[in-house]
Amino acid sequence: MAATFQKTLYRQQGAQWSYTRLRWLAPTQCIEVLAAPCGQPAKAIGQEWLRPGESREAALHRVALPLRQAGWLEMPVLEWHLDLTVTTPAFDGLMAAAPWFDAFHAGLLYPLLFELGETANYGHWGGTRHEDNRVTYFLWTVNPEAAEAIVRSVGRNAPAGFEVSARIRQRGEDPAPRAHTTDASWAMEVGFGLIRATEKAQYARSLPENQPIPEIIRPDAGYPCLPNLGPDRVTGAHAEQLRQRLRTLWEVGIDRWPPLGAPISRDVLYLEGAPEEEVTAQLTALLQQKATGTVYVFDTVEGIFSSAIGQIFPDVAQEDTYWFDERMEWIIYKSHHNTLTFGGDWLIKKVRDLFHETPERLFPLPGTLLNK
Repeated sequence: MAATFQKTLYRQQGAQWSYTRLRWLAPTQCIEVLAAPCGQPAKAIGQEWLRPGESREAALHRVALPLRQAGWLEMPVLEWHLDLTVTTPAFDGLMAAAPWFDAFHAGLLYPLLFELGETANYGHWGGTRHEDNRVTYFLWTVNPEAAEAIVRSVGRNAPAGFEVSARIRQRGEDPAPRAHTTDASWAMEVGFGLIRATEKAQYARSLPENQPIPEIIRPDAGYPCLPNLGPDRVTGAHAEQLRQRLRTLWEVGIDRWPPLGAPISRDVLYLEGAPEEEVTAQLTALLQQKATGTVYVFDTVEGIFSSAIGQIFPDVAQEDTYWFDERMEWIIYKSHHNTLTFGGDWLIKKVRDLFHETPERLFPLPGTLLNK
């Protein structure tokens, strides 16, 4: 899903946090100004048109700067945490390799985070925690009651087999223990009765003083944790077929590949250190000659997407990804540590040829057939 070009700013007003959102409207070539209390949908209150020769980036900075100078913040003062736990159908392997993963994204996680994001009422705080068939997202919120209502609404309409629970806690409290639910679609646990009992304490802290204003005010990076539902996402029967073949042919989806994960039974070759540009250019050319049909990437957090050979090497991987084509005669595992592991007889041979002067950088990993 393409990111919306916008900027959200926050300000405490009495016992509430409010937000102003500056959103670019491409059809009319203007910046729409919206506002509301956090947790409520924003209403349009005005428009700012581009000046002659002005870019949308410059216009966004021009409109946002007076707000920042007046005390509006790029991040609210965080007093409340929102721990969201989703119980999923049982699956032995990585969550993104499960047959129900696309339904989880499209039917539960995306609607939930989108609604929270649209009302400026959540953000990423402490990552995620996976345990058995549960995943917990540690987020922040500034309007707990509004967040509760959204989670309840989305939870009621969750796909079959999923259960949602949430816990509100104040800053400094320990994260929620493993969550359990009793309702098939929804359960809400309010930690220590904090929501209504301590409303005044919730906003007791004053705004930070002398918060630096950036030289250039840039658009938001996007809603944190928001799944990518763009046109390059592969879903349905095709995605399930790819997942099954990856698991059968290459043991992908059971665990991360070495060197970060457990050994597998197929021959693989690990490269020590990031390859030089000259090497990646040669590998890209080789793969472009060899690739058959669509090139895919299996992101172990996001799922399966159609991609291109040229996307494999340029950037440091943010998550563990596997790259392959229709035939799956070759595969490359790129870890979040920016390591590369190669699979496929012809590809392993080509990599060895490219590093014939520095073979010490290549490792047939312990437990693979190359060491037996």
